[in-house]
This record gives sequence, C-alpha cells and structure tokens, in this order.
Amino acid sequence: MPLTRFSELAKILERYSAAYRSDPAQVPQSPAGGFSGAVIWKIESPAGPCALRATRTSAVDRFRLAELHRLIVHVRTCGFMQMPVPLATSDGQTFFESDNFTWQLEPWMPGVADYSSHPNPARLAAAMTCLAHWHVVAARFVARESGRAWFFTAAALPSPGLAIRLDQMSNWHADACDQVRAQLRAFTWVEFATQGLEILDLYQKLAPRIAARLKLGMHSAVPLQPCLRDVWHDHLLFTGDEVTGLIDPHAARSDCVATDLARLLGSLVGDDHHAWDAGLAAYQLVRPLSFEE
Repeated sequence: MPLTRFSELAKILERYSAAYRSDPAQVPQSPAGGFSGAVIWKIESPAGPCALRATRTSAVDRFRLAELHRLIVHVRTCGFMQMPVPLATSDGQTFFESDNFTWQLEPWMPGVADYSSHPNPARLAAAMTCLAHWHVVAARFVARESGRAWFFTAAALPSPGLAIRLDQMSNWHADACDQVRAQLRAFTWVEFATQGLEILDLYQKLAPRIAARLKLGMHSAVPLQPCLRDVWHDHLLFTGDEVTGLIDPHAARSDCVATDLARLLGSLVGDDHHAWDAGLAAYQLVRPLSFEE
C-alpha cells in the first residue's frame, strides 16, 4: 500500500498546478484497488474531482506507459471524450516516480458502472458503439519507435492475446495443478480452500477443450490494432443510458478487436446469445467487422 496520510498525498499533489491540489479540509476517500495492483484515490480539487493513481514502479514499463499516454491524448484529439487524459505536472510529465510507486493524476469521469443493475438495449448499444468509436480512432495512432512493441497496426498476424493465454495454460500442467491442490488442502482458511479446489477442478476439466480452441485460433491471421484488452463492466460509466466514462486503459496494447468485444460482452450479458447479436450489430453500425475478426 502506498502513502496513505493526507500530508503525504498533499506532497504528491504539489507537483501539479494549484488547481489540482486538494483542499486540506477535504480528506481523500479511502483508496480503491483492483486486480492490476494499482491504488486510486478520489481527490477533490478546485478544478473538480480527480483520480490519483499509484502503481508499484516495479510493475511499470516507463516506455510503454509514456506511449499509452500518447495514445490517450490521440483518441481525445480525435474527438473521443469519454476517456480521461492524464494531467501534466508542473514540469510537463504525465507520470512520475516517488517512494517506489509511479503516480499519475487524471480527471474523475462522470457516471456510474451500474449496467448490471440497470441493463437495457439502449445501454448495451451505447456501450458497444462507444467501444467501436474508440477502436476507429485508436487504429489511426502512430506510435514512436520506443512504443511499437506494444502499439502498432498489422493487416494479418496471429493474436498476441491468444498466444499469451496458451503460454499461461502450458504452465498449468497436471503436476502444477497437483501441487496447488495439495497446498489448498492444507490451507486453514476452509472457505478459500474449498472455492480454490472447485476452481482448479473446473479448470482441469475445461483446459483441454480451451487449449485446442486457442491452438486453432493461433492458425488464424487477423487484423491487429491498439485495443483495450480489459474493457469490462466496471470500466464503463453510465449517466442515464449514455456512456460518459471509459476508464482504466492500462492493459492496452495491440491485438484483434475481438479481444475487446469478447471481454466487454462477456462481462455485460454473459451467455445471452440474443444480447451478443444485438451488441455486435450495434458495434458494426460504427465499425464493421471483417470475416477474420
């Protein structure tokens, strides 16, 4: 956990214009965290609410992060307003390192991630057209030489995401699963161990079929472009039926757009095939899919 006392956070904010420094009377909310390991505070400032993000520096590639910030600026310049642009410090940097953490500040986007509690066709269409617009403008991004390992366009290559998943599955062979199963059985937290064993059993039951599909997918050459790769329910903020925030693009890199479509639709509508058809139809009104995609 990074700095938590208000005085320490205030010192971090001193790197920014006074318009983005929190009022001493306004104590920041308790930080929120996620699977990425980042910690986020909501900061009230004269310029409006902001999100202060801290990630362990050991988990950050500075070149990739700098290029990601350039991509975010690019999509905003192209008119995509739902994604927050990182704010520059007084010396012009959009992120910096302090106390073994990498910090950045960005506007707090309006809206609530509440699709699951208020689903409807208009919201589903808004989510999918928002993603389509992001893909359209992101495809025009030209990365610098230092960022082309992560952000590029290609007409026909195998999906890097499928390759990563196939590699991860190869590490979870029978011996590895048996070792983890033995550790879980010896675990004193019974509820955790029980759920872990259930997940492990389901994984081993499904893994051969999924691995076969991944291998089949690796034989397909697909168009690649910058994608979000972790666009899901909690990263999509709604105001009414309108998407007013698309947040946390920190997993972004080039892949097939099907990666984003699967991630978002899976998180919003699960196995509802009719909703998948409706979502894909709304997406294609903005960005038609190729046969390969």
